[in-house]
Amino acid sequence: MEEQREKSYHVNMLVNLLLKYPEIYTITFNIPASSCRLSYMVKGQIGQDECRELQQKLQEYLEAFYFFSRGEEPCRFKLLRNSYPGLTQIQLCIRGQFPLDGVISLFTHVVREHFSNGLITEFRRECEASFLAGELSDQSTPAVPNRKVNRLFAFREAGRVYVFDK
Repeated sequence: MEEQREKSYHVNMLVNLLLKYPEIYTITFNIPASSCRLSYMVKGQIGQDECRELQQKLQEYLEAFYFFSRGEEPCRFKLLRNSYPGLTQIQLCIRGQFPLDGVISLFTHVVREHFSNGLITEFRRECEASFLAGELSDQSTPAVPNRKVNRLFAFREAGRVYVFDK
């Protein structure tokens, strides 16, 4: 019973993050390693210098966030970039204590601000978002007995959020 509650907690967390932040393209959450990987898609090709500038800005904001809110050591993160024709995928690999909702909110805000109109985001009306949140919280798939949840992968497509146990 406790394991199923833990699994639903992590699934609900991912669903809520993707509904709350339509800028996030995918989330991979590794429970045993206490790490997650957020990906964002940006129109056009992003160079190495711009990625370094973004990483430095994220580090500065993160240190200020921890200084003012917790006084603890900031979580660690790394920025990765993958280029595709006409697109760049920015991945933020975060390690630290969970829940990281404040850190994810901060990172998403900085990425949105940094890339302005180039960031690909899902557009939906406010009434659709609240309807989907209610619809998703009522649906759940039955858990497989004695199965340990290790890695969850979540993405959004056409207003729906999908979560897979890898």
